[in-house]
Amino acid sequence: MNTTHLPDERSLEIHEQIEQANTISGENINCEQSQPITPAQAVELDRRNASYLKNPDDAIPWSEVKAALP
Repeated sequence: MNTTHLPDERSLEIHEQIEQANTISGENINCEQSQPITPAQAVELDRRNASYLKNPDDAIPWSEVKAALP
């Protein structure tokens, strides 16, 4: 999937982030159950995103992860 047209998630409101996640995952994430992330979670997400951008071939597609779940 080409996601180059998607905006930087840090510039979005939470409901816009959820919509972006739905677009990327192809699944519907329920907005009512979402909670704001903590500063520590934001730091971890930024770290993981930087790691992905540095080595995108190391990522496992969600379809493979989901298929491997019990």
